[in-house]
Amino acid sequence: MLEPGAPETAQQRYLLARQLYLDGDLEGAAAEFRSALRVFPQSAKLAYNLARTSERLGLLDEAATHFRLYLELAPSADDRVEVERLIADLNARIAAQQPEMLVSTTPAGAQVLVDDADAPVEGSTPLRLRLQPGAHILRFRLPGHREATRTIDLAADASRSLVVPLEPDAAPAPDPAPIAAVEAPAASAPNWLGWSLVATGVAATATGAVFLGLAEGTISEIEDLGPSPADRMTRADLEDDWEGQRLTGWIGLGVGAAVAGAGVAVLLWPADNAPAVQTGWTGDALYVRGTF
Repeated sequence: MLEPGAPETAQQRYLLARQLYLDGDLEGAAAEFRSALRVFPQSAKLAYNLARTSERLGLLDEAATHFRLYLELAPSADDRVEVERLIADLNARIAAQQPEMLVSTTPAGAQVLVDDADAPVEGSTPLRLRLQPGAHILRFRLPGHREATRTIDLAADASRSLVVPLEPDAAPAPDPAPIAAVEAPAASAPNWLGWSLVATGVAATATGAVFLGLAEGTISEIEDLGPSPADRMTRADLEDDWEGQRLTGWIGLGVGAAVAGAGVAVLLWPADNAPAVQTGWTGDALYVRGTF
């Protein structure tokens, strides 16, 4: 029987649901438990039985929801620890069913907001997201860059990757008034030019290393797959991801090393032979000229 004060209708539906459950009609039992709970929403017993029935039907979201409702209605339940463990297991199974997406940006380090969320997901790009199947809106934020938005549509059990280029914020408009040409000190040019090249090279090398790390993770996933048809489809997708990650990584390392090496060469340029650089404003554009 239900808790004291339960309406007669709720009692009858509860007894019918129990009999259907014992007869193996889980869908019919779940429907009757839901009807009884709508009539008597204060019943912890109905919430628990509906959660158990939903779990057996594979309705994991509904099962977790009603196990939580059971604990709210019966905060001092003797089986609280066991039910909390069941909720944690259901949440893990739900997450495992969600399609995974590898999200990257150029440059890396952006925050990602999903749909209408006010706070970003934990971590920054590149990262892996597990989302419910269906359409989602992803927003990417990185200081000094314009916010980017992408709409994706994830099918159930689908894995995919997404690379989003981020555009720098527009530079402020220059003063249109002409300015006098300024002769830069001979030794100053190698300093800013050299350090700029070194910084750019280091950033490119770091990005390449990140993509090579992602490639290592992807190849590990490929090695863990079995011979089933579903695993073969997943392996084909992951191999495509691996090829792109590996190529991007090696390009980043190569370009980064070359640019950084050029920067070091400029920094080591003898001061007596430093290039003479002149900058100025022509009225509609900034120019730089010199002899090296």
